[in-house]
Amino acid sequence: MSSSFRKRDTLRRGSSIFDMNTKIFPGFIDMHVHLRDPGATWKEDFESGTRAAVAGGFIFVADMPNNPVTTVSVERLNEKNRLMKAVTHCPVGFHFGTDGTNTAVF
Repeated sequence: MSSSFRKRDTLRRGSSIFDMNTKIFPGFIDMHVHLRDPGATWKEDFESGTRAAVAGGFIFVADMPNNPVTTVSVERLNEKNRLMKAVTHCPVGFHFGTDGTNTAVF
């Protein structure tokens, strides 16, 4: 425990303090990731990308729609949801893209 800890400072049960000047965050959110699933999984996929995110302190990520198989239809969005459900290590959201012909689905 840090020598800077003062008696008037309190700790919650089960917590520890190493340095009172250290900032503690409950988790980060990354709203712009490229998980590459489906279409370019040799670069990264839902499992490896979310595992890396959690290791870095992220508790939520949002995938961008610029994979070779783009997320520009409800069917593609449903496919991505199906693919990620069993393999992710944190919650994943999806940005929905446009190819200029799908504006009616927004």
